[in-house]
Amino acid sequence: MVEERPDVSSGRGALFAMPTSSSGQPGPVAVWITASGWAAAARKMLGHAWVVTPEGVLTPEEARAVATTPQLSPVSRASWKRRVPRAAATMAKDAGRFLRARRFRETTRSGPWDGSDLTFVWQRHDLFHTAGFDVARAKGCPVVLFVDAPTVWEESRWGVRRPGWGSLVERIGERPQFRSADLVACVSEEVAEALVERGAPEKRVLVTPCVADL
Repeated sequence: MVEERPDVSSGRGALFAMPTSSSGQPGPVAVWITASGWAAAARKMLGHAWVVTPEGVLTPEEARAVATTPQLSPVSRASWKRRVPRAAATMAKDAGRFLRARRFRETTRSGPWDGSDLTFVWQRHDLFHTAGFDVARAKGCPVVLFVDAPTVWEESRWGVRRPGWGSLVERIGERPQFRSADLVACVSEEVAEALVERGAPEKRVLVTPCVADL
C-alpha cells in the first residue's frame, strides 16, 4: 500500500497558537514538546503547520528547540517584588495576562496562513487568551483547546489566593473558552473532570497526555 502524501500546494494546514513566550523558557517544557509534536503531525497530514507565538511564527522544529534548550541559570526576583503582598502581586499578574492576551490577538490577525484553508486551529489555554478562537471563527474551522489545567483551579492548589476576584477571573477568563471549543484536549482524567465541572461539554473533552514525537 502506497502511503498517501499531503498536497503541499493545496494550501491546507493548521495553526497552533502558543500564548506563552517562546524565549526565556526554563525548559525542557512539556507543553512545547507536545505542541511541536501536534504541529509536526499536522504538517505531515495536511501540508502546512504554523506555530504562532508572541515573538513570531515558528516551524515545528523551532518549537521543539524551544522546549529542549534549557536555561540553567535560575530566575531571580527583585528584592522589592518579594516585599509586595502576594494578593497584590497576583492581581498585577492577572492584569498583565489580560494585556498580553490583547496583544497576542493582534499578533495572530494575519500571517503566513493568510489565504490558506485551515483545517483546524489549536490553542494552548491560558487566562483571557482567545486569539485562536478569533482565527477559527474568521476561517470557519474548528478550534482545539489544549489545557494543561484550568489556571485558577491549578494555581489555587499551589496556594495562590485571589480574594474577591478569583471567581470573576475564572468566569470571564476561562469558562467561555471551555464551553465554546469544538474539542478540549487535556492531559489527564483529573483535569478532564475539572473542565467538565467548569462548563466544558463532556462529549467534547478528550484526554491526550503530554507526549513526545520520537
